[in-house]
Amino acid sequence: MNEKESEQKDRPGKSRAKGRRKEERASTYQSVKCSAVSAERRSERSADVAVEAVVNIMLDGNWITILLALPDQLDALAAGFLVCEGIVDAFSDLKSVTPQGAAVICESRNKKPPSAMVSQGEGPMSTEGIPRIDSSLRVKAAIVREAAGKLQEISVLGKRTSGTHSTLICNPAGEMVSFSEDVSRSCSVDKAVGEALIKGSDLSQCALITTGRISAVTALKSARAGLPVMVSLSGILSSGIEVAQRLGMTLAVCPGGPEVCAYTRAERIEP
Repeated sequence: MNEKESEQKDRPGKSRAKGRRKEERASTYQSVKCSAVSAERRSERSADVAVEAVVNIMLDGNWITILLALPDQLDALAAGFLVCEGIVDAFSDLKSVTPQGAAVICESRNKKPPSAMVSQGEGPMSTEGIPRIDSSLRVKAAIVREAAGKLQEISVLGKRTSGTHSTLICNPAGEMVSFSEDVSRSCSVDKAVGEALIKGSDLSQCALITTGRISAVTALKSARAGLPVMVSLSGILSSGIEVAQRLGMTLAVCPGGPEVCAYTRAERIEP
């Protein structure tokens, strides 16, 4: 076994079973009864709703947080959350990520005391300790639009339930690196990042496209993961722009027409 094969084998979450993935997908929605009421009549019908479940994240025996999320891609959720929140410095710091029921048990290679895992700073918009984005990535506007269309096309659960957000990460050629759907826009970002990291992708050469609006919270998640370009199909908040300006990120909106509107570091989006 060469060094690259060994690295692939040791990557947390790499050995995820296909059977478990199928079981997870089956549990992401459920059919419920509802009454459809109009001015003329009332009728009974069934409707599909997305499942929201409690997920506990544990690291080195310490409880880190509780998330309300779609109960699938839980290894990706935990890995992405720990990286996107700066609880671990890099995905390579994780030794194992193991879903167990309503929890994901994670183990780091260099264990930190709980106090060292709590971020310090000026609050939810703090960029303290986050390196500025230094990426040569350039992506064509047409590629961004195509990826946005692909995101909408493959968001099957969202179409079925109207209750989820979706996130896609792609390379400059528009090839999909990872994809996720979740009831939470933040968890959707965490899952897409985690899935890409599990696959060994270089996020400094990728763009993230999401159905959710970009706030300071989601911009900070992408920055900690090293993503230089973040695109929303919904909109961008002023807090997201402020964070992106501090960290050298490109934030853009793909509103569905022929244009991609970049608000910061627009040079990374090319005609």
